Amino acid sequence: RLLVAVSGGVDSMVLCDLLLKSGYVFSVAHCNFQLRGTDSDNDELFIKDFCERHKIPCFIRKFDTLESAREEKKSIQETARDLRYAYFAELLVENSNLKYIVTAHHASDNVETVLYRLAKGTGLKGLTGIAAKDEQRHIVRPLLFAFKNDIRAYALENNIAFREDISNESDKYRRNYIRHHIVPSFENINPSFEKTFANGIEIFNATFAFFKESIAEQEKKYIVRDSVQTAIDWEALSLSEYKKILLYEFLSPFNFNADQTEQIISVLEKDNESGKKFFSETHELLLNRKKIIVRKKISEKINRVGVDKKETGSQILFQEDFNLVSQADFIFGNEKIIFTAKKISEKINLTEINHGEKFKTYIDAACLKFPIYIRSARKGDRFQPSGMNGQSKLLSDFFRSLKLSEFDKQKQLLLTDANDTIIWIVGLRTDERFKITENSSSIICIQFSVISEI
Repeated sequence: RLLVAVSGGVDSMVLCDLLLKSGYVFSVAHCNFQLRGTDSDNDELFIKDFCERHKIPCFIRKFDTLESAREEKKSIQETARDLRYAYFAELLVENSNLKYIVTAHHASDNVETVLYRLAKGTGLKGLTGIAAKDEQRHIVRPLLFAFKNDIRAYALENNIAFREDISNESDKYRRNYIRHHIVPSFENINPSFEKTFANGIEIFNATFAFFKESIAEQEKKYIVRDSVQTAIDWEALSLSEYKKILLYEFLSPFNFNADQTEQIISVLEKDNESGKKFFSETHELLLNRKKIIVRKKISEKINRVGVDKKETGSQILFQEDFNLVSQADFIFGNEKIIFTAKKISEKINLTEINHGEKFKTYIDAACLKFPIYIRSARKGDRFQPSGMNGQSKLLSDFFRSLKLSEFDKQKQLLLTDANDTIIWIVGLRTDERFKITENSSSIICIQFSVISEI
């Protein structure tokens, strides 16, 4: 049930030998990044021959890595890594008999990884190195116990054939520079540096596990989450002696780094900085009245409700009058939302329904013109809040009175009728013009629910 990532180098070929001798049944996946001309093609042929001799299922894909790097505006190494793991994940999906991706990362890789992170700046988690098992991505790394010298010695003793990658000798790659220059410098001080440092990584792992338990308790004091966003109470957190490390740990799961954490704290400690935004690869962060709000980046393609033929920025929710129940669902931002509208014929309590509920409103059907639309808020929107005796109010002023963040305003939905009159600020307030009275003969109950985050 294993998919082994094989480059043809000594590490992955020793891994294959160990798996074969241990009786595992596995498949092989190889990526030809076409970065070394005929050498890359010869690596592919070498692996094909190995798999044929041992009757191992083999998956191979060629990539135009240079073109992908240009398109993505990433380094070649980063691009190759992303292409590799995306391909492996695809193979797991397509082949249900495969459960784990197996890679040949070893203890020397782990040492180089931690040194690299230290040079770039990292928190305690970065010192824990490469995980032996990554359940989320279904990756296992069974060679982390062995150093590079151990692996080479094993290959020589057991006459294991492998391919040499000449790019491993080039110092233009940062990891190679660490391998060729930084590690040897430390070995001048401590000949057993790699082993000593690897032992240190084990201690960091144990320390971090203990630390994470403490962080989980601290999160309860300062963080509120819902299906869309995470809100951190900076006003309370700023009083903590450990605010810097706590904020870093709170934000690191959203891929914000130590430098960004410093910048965020610097901004928060100034006055009138509400509205400032920060971005990681996956998330966006908003500073809002001593609150730090984080949410997934929203694709521009789905950041607004779909548009109708008139390109008004509105989408038809309920096309025309209906007899009993009508339902509509759509994607908005990072959520799937379902709206249900139901005709009410029985007598209902006016006091109860006009008070309203967050997920439900009642309107006088005789007062609206179909179709009913759903849309985002626009500049200049006005409505007549229920309970204000017909006085109109700018939607922006209403939002301000509720102290809504920019993120909240962006995700706020409005129901409007054919005249673009606001019926309901969804979940917040119904317009006075659609209020139920004793004379209402046709009543519609509209409710919504957030089904899932996408």
